[in-house]
Amino acid sequence: MNKCDCCKRQMHRVDTDGLCLVCLGIHSFTAVIKERTELNANDSLDLAIDLMEKLQSAILEWLVDERGLSTEFVADIGRGMVRQSQH
Repeated sequence: MNKCDCCKRQMHRVDTDGLCLVCLGIHSFTAVIKERTELNANDSLDLAIDLMEKLQSAILEWLVDERGLSTEFVADIGRGMVRQSQH
């Protein structure tokens, strides 16, 4: 087990910066929100946490429905990873 440098929870895996997936998501969402909106740092963080909680809930519901991690579920998530810029 590894300890997340951000939330200090014991996790099976952390990234090279020592962040668990949840904290990585929150940090990433916060950065994008701050960059693309007029929200201040605290409001950006609050919104990022709300988004991450919704994402976690959806993933957990899908995993329960699938009775575990399936290759189809992973493939569906992967399909959304590559996108064309709309600009």
